[in-house]
Amino acid sequence: MVRLFVFLFTPMLLILFGILIKYFKQYWLIAGYNTASKKEKENIDAEKLGAFIGNVMFVLAAINLSGLLLRYLGYRLLGDLTWGLFIIVIIFTVFRGQSFYKESGSTNGKMDRLSLIVVLIVTLPILMFVGGLMWYGNVTNEVTVEGDIIRISGMYGTSVSREAITSIELLNEIPNIERKLNGLNFGNINKGVFRLADWGNGWVYLESNKGPYVVIRYNIEGLIVINYKNSEDTERVYAMISN
Repeated sequence: MVRLFVFLFTPMLLILFGILIKYFKQYWLIAGYNTASKKEKENIDAEKLGAFIGNVMFVLAAINLSGLLLRYLGYRLLGDLTWGLFIIVIIFTVFRGQSFYKESGSTNGKMDRLSLIVVLIVTLPILMFVGGLMWYGNVTNEVTVEGDIIRISGMYGTSVSREAITSIELLNEIPNIERKLNGLNFGNINKGVFRLADWGNGWVYLESNKGPYVVIRYNIEGLIVINYKNSEDTERVYAMISN
């Protein structure tokens, strides 16, 4: 119940803000309008702006709920992509919000155009960073054997010596991933340190949610789990490191 409330907190908050702004005219909740002077507010069509922002809150809540539902149904990639749509709606809101000023030539209008530029300057690098991170996360983690060292390259790469390895298995199933501790999870891609049910914490390099999986155990509690989109690549890595 607590976990469900945490997931639904953001869309519930967005819906609440939408109701307060659109139907109860709590325009002080609108960023920019609440800090405007009395003279500046006279140049803003508050009722139309409030109705527009209220509707946007409802749209953002729907997008957030759709993402949660898609992830729950197993469509993690589509669920993650809804965040991109979430950001696009926010950018559109900033652009569209300029049309509610009655005097486009006012000083306030100029300031808001400046605010728009600032939003874009801040948002675009974030989008580029997230896009780059997703691209890098999709790069396959290559497994190589260098002498007595098995090395995994790429994002969250690691290495382990043969002497430390206690077992290498090729399994068709693994326990469910309970949560991410430090890593990237996007769609079916999971890379980094994750907690697996019954197995505990381990290094995970997964490109598919289907087997087979290469499972390497080392030292006392060390764990590495690897698989690829193509099962033949997974089997090839197993053959190479278990030879």
